[in-house]
Amino acid sequence: MPPDPQLLPRLVEFHAFDPMPLPGARSQLYLPFEELVGNKIESVLRANAREVQRTAVVGPIGCGKSSLIEFTIQSLGEDFAPIWVSAAHEDDRTVQQPSEFARHIIRMIVGWAREVNQMHPGQRDAFLSQTSRSLPARTSTRQHSFGLKGAIPWLTPQYTREITETLADPELERSQAAVIASLDRLVEVIHDELGRVPVIIIDDSDRWLRSERSASVEPFFRETCRMLAERNWAQVVAIQPEYQKAPGFQEARREGYLNRVIAVPMLPDSGTLGRLLDHRIRECVETASIGDVFTDVAIERLYERYAHGGSLRSALTIADQALSMTIDVGRDRIDEIDVEEATAGLL
Repeated sequence: MPPDPQLLPRLVEFHAFDPMPLPGARSQLYLPFEELVGNKIESVLRANAREVQRTAVVGPIGCGKSSLIEFTIQSLGEDFAPIWVSAAHEDDRTVQQPSEFARHIIRMIVGWAREVNQMHPGQRDAFLSQTSRSLPARTSTRQHSFGLKGAIPWLTPQYTREITETLADPELERSQAAVIASLDRLVEVIHDELGRVPVIIIDDSDRWLRSERSASVEPFFRETCRMLAERNWAQVVAIQPEYQKAPGFQEARREGYLNRVIAVPMLPDSGTLGRLLDHRIRECVETASIGDVFTDVAIERLYERYAHGGSLRSALTIADQALSMTIDVGRDRIDEIDVEEATAGLL
């Protein structure tokens, strides 16, 4: 059968190899490590959340931490209330001062509650059922919208007024104790009145703790993680391996502020990477497979790039660029030349 001339353009349309899928689309394109390498990382993270543990998910930039967390948390079920903490913040105090981090969480949830209050009948259900095979445009509101969508199942209309009325107004000047007490009230409402376990997810820690803000690392692990650990909720924090060397992180581990650590595994060979790419292709075009899109040598070249630093994001970026190059020159499949030229263009 001759190759489908529309296959590669359709993969571009559906963002098949998008190296940074938007929140909400990551789970759609995700293939669990349990299926890829036999590692039980998803089951362990799920069990940690159900046991109300405080887990650090460790791995280099681009290794798949965000996709792993989103996929796993979304599978927890109706007994949990995920709270995705956006990395947007006004200044470094948000990370360094526990009360400011608490204020940041309250500000997000009050904002979500107000949005739910403003939804007309049926809009809430429509929001929950939104699905799309293509990724939306990146905007400044995408993280907030994903957090809202994750909160809607538990942020029911009958409780939104109580949340906005009983939580301390985050925009008003209040004592640190008052802000922390307000956060405790939120946890109490979710636990006792909604019957769910809150799960606080800090997926963008790299944006807070990157090198130019290294002064935030110690107070974040020593003070903010301690404050978070004292609340009656599960916790997931994504961090880079080098953060484990920080004295603050070691104290957080020793004192139990972060009492579980999970390392994201490496893919062992090019065949495993090929299975991951095959999954993405089939999610976008059900009738296609890896052999319709890549030559075997192209997959080997992609794996060499991945193995260099353990970054799936890097391999996917090259695959995405190679896909466009292949279309531009009129070839039917991505071969090693396309991969090598895409790699050179990114160096």
